[in-house]
Amino acid sequence: MTSDAELIARVQQGDAAAFEALFRAQYDFLVAFAHGYVGSADVARDIVADVFVNVWSTRDRWVPTTSVRTYLCGAVRNRSLNALRDEQGRSSAVRGQVAAGSVPGFGEQDSQSPQERLEHEERIAVVWRAIEQLPANQREAMLLRWRQHLPFDEIAAIMGLSQAAVQMHLSRALKVLRTVCPAAFGGAEEAQ
Repeated sequence: MTSDAELIARVQQGDAAAFEALFRAQYDFLVAFAHGYVGSADVARDIVADVFVNVWSTRDRWVPTTSVRTYLCGAVRNRSLNALRDEQGRSSAVRGQVAAGSVPGFGEQDSQSPQERLEHEERIAVVWRAIEQLPANQREAMLLRWRQHLPFDEIAAIMGLSQAAVQMHLSRALKVLRTVCPAAFGGAEEAQ
């Protein structure tokens, strides 16, 4: 496995094989990451492709100050937010996630009855509607943690905040969600 520093140096020197390895290693994750913001697989793929085109076209000046993955997440995040601003605003990203039904602690089980599945889906929709109403930093921290399963240090780097600030945003968001959606968070202490 090549270190970030070696990979960056090889890409800067125009090593197409290193760039392709970077692309293959990060593409699927970054498309899912962008999809979490924009709610469209096609738009997410375009955003990620644009980021990689930019990296390659500016490779001689490409100097990430964080890990390669954190750098790419930040670039994808910025382009996703720009795309949302150009389209219809940030709320469409959360609507796409409500449809996806990805909320920790709410894993579907094959043994559920149709009624239980319906109740499960309703709880998920309530939680995502509540997340949509959170202040921007709290909402973004929740999406990065719950949807992308990123660690605090990467969330902090992507959002340009300290880890303590990220944890504060998550804590405040969970407090609101527990109040707004008590049935969904009844005894869930390990939501972070």
